[in-house]
Amino acid sequence: MPLFSVVTHLMVKIVPLSESSLDFLPDSPIVAEHHTIECKDCLREVSHVRYAHKLPQTSFVVLAILWTLIISGIAALHSYQAYQSALQEVVAAAQYSYAKDLTYRRWATIHGGVYVPITEHTPPNPYLTHILEREIETPSGRKLTLINPAYMTRQVHELSDSTFGTRGHITSLKPLRLENAPDSWEIVALEAFEAGETERWSLETIGGIPFLRYMRPLIVEAGCLKCHAHQGYHVGDIRGGLSVSIPWQTHRESLYASLFVYGIGYSALWLFGMCGIWLHRQKVHHTESALQARTVELEQRNSELERFAYTISHDLRTPIVTIRSFLGYLKTSLEQGNQQRIQQDVTYIEKAAERMSILLDELLHLSKVGVVIAPARDIKFRDLIAEVLVALEKDLTAQQMPPIILHGDDILLHGDIERLSEIWENLLENAIKFMGHTDQPHVEIGVTTTKGETTFYVKDNGIGILPQYHQKIFGIFDKLDPQTAGSGIGLTVTKRIIELYGGEIWVESSGSATGTCFWFTLPLALQASKS
Repeated sequence: MPLFSVVTHLMVKIVPLSESSLDFLPDSPIVAEHHTIECKDCLREVSHVRYAHKLPQTSFVVLAILWTLIISGIAALHSYQAYQSALQEVVAAAQYSYAKDLTYRRWATIHGGVYVPITEHTPPNPYLTHILEREIETPSGRKLTLINPAYMTRQVHELSDSTFGTRGHITSLKPLRLENAPDSWEIVALEAFEAGETERWSLETIGGIPFLRYMRPLIVEAGCLKCHAHQGYHVGDIRGGLSVSIPWQTHRESLYASLFVYGIGYSALWLFGMCGIWLHRQKVHHTESALQARTVELEQRNSELERFAYTISHDLRTPIVTIRSFLGYLKTSLEQGNQQRIQQDVTYIEKAAERMSILLDELLHLSKVGVVIAPARDIKFRDLIAEVLVALEKDLTAQQMPPIILHGDDILLHGDIERLSEIWENLLENAIKFMGHTDQPHVEIGVTTTKGETTFYVKDNGIGILPQYHQKIFGIFDKLDPQTAGSGIGLTVTKRIIELYGGEIWVESSGSATGTCFWFTLPLALQASKS
């Protein structure tokens, strides 16, 4: 595989690609960890996440208002229908009462009235003096008076009012009896009947009590002329009207009781819907938060890629320029036959090639940080540090290894032991490398728990790191001292492993031989061990 393709492959595995970093990539397919993609497809993935994050978010308030309006509308419609149904029931009762009154009135009309005993409550009708047989006497001497249909209907209405509360009134715009004169509501109804209307009803208040008032016209029949012919009426004329008043209070109380039950039901339905909307909102919020976190992560990785691309172009170009330059020198030396220069040129070329090989190996190592080396298992903190120290002692002499001081509880960790070991190996190597000329060098390794959060640290009393370099040291191939050994990728690898375990790393140091302390967390390794 060509060198450029190797570097490109490693870059795709290490960080996502940004638009500005696509210019130097080839258009041919490259193999990522799980699938084959075009280099520029990485940008599409980032753009897709950003676009998804910018999609209009469902507003909880809008949904809540919409749901409230829907339930309120349905409840209002149901309440209106219940109210209309209650009214229709009362109207039906009034129509039945009117039909009953009209039936016995018609019966009395057909028979020309009826005779009843004369009593204090039923005296002779003064408006029937023109009728010869207004009063009669039975063979036994009992006196009777003629009750015409209007007189009978009035007495029945009075009895119904005192017994059931239902009121009736027979009236006319030209009443014979002044007490039968219409009230204001009845006048309006009678005038409407004269105009052709056949019935009228409405909710009214009589003496402070609510009633449903119903009225229909009375048509003059042949039997009516016996009493009203002298008023100029003819068969078929509108004589007046018969009104019925049904108490509304009991029906209204029954309606309110039903509406109360409806209200409880719709309130429960509204609350159930609001809970569903809230749960949906929580789910959406969780998704949005995860998406936002992913977007931030991708943006950070893109920013990291830009720095990475610059570093690659610089660090890999340096040995390539060296090789290219000394190849020219070597060609000249071969033409001149200068053996000493030839050997010198070859040596420079070998060193440059070796440098490039080291850089590529480090890149390959960084790209495999997320790859599992061994199955995860439990290990105690002190046992892990012991394994790390054993590995370091193989590469360092007794004079190079400073005293190691261990602090903290022996907590349990769970994870890929090889990767976890790399964290402490890199930090210890870094501490030893930059110990300087301290009189009593030492390194402290520990763990502390504050407010339920466990934090690890590696602290030395070496040369320290100036604050302006606290972020730079975690960059790829960023070496504060170019003369020191190593490629400068150790802290980058350390940071990447810590991030894989859901943690973070930061440094505390003021420089000027004040020492350095690296703090970091590994929440996923601790959670896994607890579970």
